[in-house]
Amino acid sequence: VQELQRQVDLLNITSPVSGIVGDLLVDQKAAVAKDMPVMAVVDLTRFEIDAQIPESYADDLAVGMKAEISIGSARYDGELVAVSPEIVNNQVNGRIRFTDTAPDNLRQNQRLMTRVLLAEHSDVLLVQRGQFLDSGAGRIAYVVQNDGMAERRQIQVGARSMGAVEIVAGLEQGEQIVVSNLDPFRSAERVLLTD
Repeated sequence: VQELQRQVDLLNITSPVSGIVGDLLVDQKAAVAKDMPVMAVVDLTRFEIDAQIPESYADDLAVGMKAEISIGSARYDGELVAVSPEIVNNQVNGRIRFTDTAPDNLRQNQRLMTRVLLAEHSDVLLVQRGQFLDSGAGRIAYVVQNDGMAERRQIQVGARSMGAVEIVAGLEQGEQIVVSNLDPFRSAERVLLTD
């Protein structure tokens, strides 16, 4: 009787983690072979984010880099824990894990905004990234004056991100520049800006 009870107890499936059932991989009352997967259990304490990272940043990625995860207006710290060696559709797959506790309201397959911090620069002058970088070769900017004129000025750019660029020299804090395409200005020293 004890042996039969032991065999019956072995039929109970115990999850190695506490979580919820994500997918059932076999039908109810179906015969299963030994070591066959039966279900997928989602560990709610170890959510990971599948990140699609542009191919141009692939060489700079390394496991252990810091990441920033945005959920609504809240920001959470994360860490890059895996990087795929292959490139698919000009993107590299990465996995980001929360370094602290994950928020309670997360769901499976939820879309989140993440940033992998390739480098951290403090106390820098940043401007919005725009077409002025390409049309001015990253060396020219037009600074808007109080009289509605824009004056051509030599600049030097530093680190670049998807949305901003660091200005190393040529601009002062508080100055406003034209970030759109500079080709219509035809390299003029001063141009009149109109609506």
